[in-house]
Amino acid sequence: MPFSPFWSVAFFIMLIFLGLDSQFAMVEVAVMFVMDSNAPFLHGILHRKEIVVFMICFAGFLLGLPMVTQAGIYFFQLVDHHSSIVTLVFIAFFEVIAVCWLYEHWCCLSSLLGYWTQSWTGRHSATVYQHASPAARPLMGTQLSDTGLDIGSLECV
Repeated sequence: MPFSPFWSVAFFIMLIFLGLDSQFAMVEVAVMFVMDSNAPFLHGILHRKEIVVFMICFAGFLLGLPMVTQAGIYFFQLVDHHSSIVTLVFIAFFEVIAVCWLYEHWCCLSSLLGYWTQSWTGRHSATVYQHASPAARPLMGTQLSDTGLDIGSLECV
């Protein structure tokens, strides 16, 4: 590849900028969460954004400090395994159950899925999903996400 040292330097600079951008976004989300919370005991302390940013960055520094020790890879694997994989699966599963059981009325489900299926597939196709029992709807959603099908393809079933 021509100019390979240039491309390798450009690639690693891009990775550094990607990591910095991810950190800025994560800190901004945490700062807005703390600033928008309505806890009365926080109003006197956390009225300035600079103080909140410093506290969140310092907490992130303290939480990341064990990662740079010799046992850092084990801490990283522990945090990576227990914070993202299992938690996200439970959250997604319970969101599917909540949506299926909260929107089990015909009119609400038609208004929820009707416009969406018509705009994406060109036809109204929520009839099979409406007639399924609330216990079967999470399984249908799991099947749809596993096969990559959309809700419009339920019309053929």
